Amino acid sequence: MKKLMYAGALVLASVAFAPTAQAAGIAGNTRVPHVVSAAGSMNNARFQPKSYALKLHVMGRALSALTIDAPEQLRLSQQITVKDQAGKPLDVTLTMNGQKATIAFAQPVEPDTTIQINMDNVRTLTDNRIWLFGLESRLVGLNADIPLGVVRIDDYGTRL
Repeated sequence: MKKLMYAGALVLASVAFAPTAQAAGIAGNTRVPHVVSAAGSMNNARFQPKSYALKLHVMGRALSALTIDAPEQLRLSQQITVKDQAGKPLDVTLTMNGQKATIAFAQPVEPDTTIQINMDNVRTLTDNRIWLFGLESRLVGLNADIPLGVVRIDDYGTRL
């Protein structure tokens, strides 16, 4: 019995003192933009237009364009807006190509700036609750798109 108690205490102690990892936006610790947060609307009607938002922290080089690759069960609209960290709308050109939306910035977004991308009037074709969006960035001075990864948005508001 004592061995079981000691083993349990050892497990609890190792969990209590285990280091935790979290993303932090410390200037100079990364060379590419990264996603700060992502969220979906809480619309309770099934198959109705929804809204999704992404916050992106620009690091390293200035950002000249961003490509969002939506899941095939979603239909993006032209209602995509971008705001800076002060809430001021940014001048962008939006190009749609199937499920991909490319946002080209009139003025490159400078490093250490956080932008918010709002995607409104998005149509869903299924009752899925987890969406995976692919992101790519085009940085000033580079001729290739850099994959930023996949953003997961849990949409729990679609149930009737």
